Amino acid sequence: MKQALNALLFAMLTCIGNVAFAGMPAVSYTYALGFDFFFSWHPNQFNRSEVVFESPEELQKLYAHCQMGKPVFDLLAGSKNKCSIDISKTEKGDANWDSAMIEILGTPKYTGGSPAFGLFSTTELPAAKWQQRPADERERSAIQQLLSAAKNPNWPDPHSLNINSAWVVFLPDAAVRTYFVPGSQINESFYDATRHHVFTSTGGVFRYQGEISDKPIHYVNSGRDDSPLVVTNEDCDGLCVELWSLSSGTKTIATFGGH
Repeated sequence: MKQALNALLFAMLTCIGNVAFAGMPAVSYTYALGFDFFFSWHPNQFNRSEVVFESPEELQKLYAHCQMGKPVFDLLAGSKNKCSIDISKTEKGDANWDSAMIEILGTPKYTGGSPAFGLFSTTELPAAKWQQRPADERERSAIQQLLSAAKNPNWPDPHSLNINSAWVVFLPDAAVRTYFVPGSQINESFYDATRHHVFTSTGGVFRYQGEISDKPIHYVNSGRDDSPLVVTNEDCDGLCVELWSLSSGTKTIATFGGH
């Protein structure tokens, strides 16, 4: 299932690049958590983004949310915004719920520099005070031992990971600890990323969750558990941004791409 999803995401990101050359600056895709989370440009960046959900019903929910004037919340900038969605028509004149153009209204305004995108939620979530530190010797040893004792061929070889550079992210009062370990570096034409492997521990019991495409650039409160959602941004020909869930294996739940 995970391999099929990754193949689908790769195909969509490839299509994003093709569409972008036709004049569309950005595309936002959301999966798994439905219309709860999606990426889009900040106001005055490129004005609108195309948004596509896993099912038409999810797009209909977001359309109704925006039409009723309900706000969306940028989990990266901490802003509260209104949204506007333009639904295209089919040849028969019916609403086409396969995709739509969304515009984020209000502030923050784009002022130049790096492309300014936001991760938006239809629910206001409290800002989590994530703490980060290098993994200590005991934690690094536990990760090493977990991988060395594993019989799963899909798990990484511990010798292929930079375990000494591992770090941990956590909430001060939570029992869950989330660890990130750098893995293989991918250098190809117009693409550069370092795979990272994710581990969690609860009560000193370590578990391997899986791999993410690059080093996290943002940690976000999911509102569901004590593991963060993480945003990655691979160096590619355009934008290759992904939102990952980590609590039950690594899973891409939203992507953002374009030129």
